[in-house]
Amino acid sequence: SALMQRERAFRTLGLIEIGSYFFGFALVALPLAIFGWGAWSLAIGQMAQVIARMLALFIARPPVVRLLPGRQQAKDLLVPGAGFSAG
Repeated sequence: SALMQRERAFRTLGLIEIGSYFFGFALVALPLAIFGWGAWSLAIGQMAQVIARMLALFIARPPVVRLLPGRQQAKDLLVPGAGFSAG
């Protein structure tokens, strides 16, 4: 979500928010409430909304995972601590 905000993908974020809310409450919580689940329908609907939002964000903007830092990042991490380690 934060990466998409930084990229200014507000239209995609808005569609994900609306779609996940509709899924969680209109397609999950409402039928459960009709079938007599009571307050549990709201709790399950909220969980369904969060899971749907997470999956949609993951599909729309997959995370970038790097196992090793780049040259500049490694330098930024190692140089400030070198004086304390050597001294």
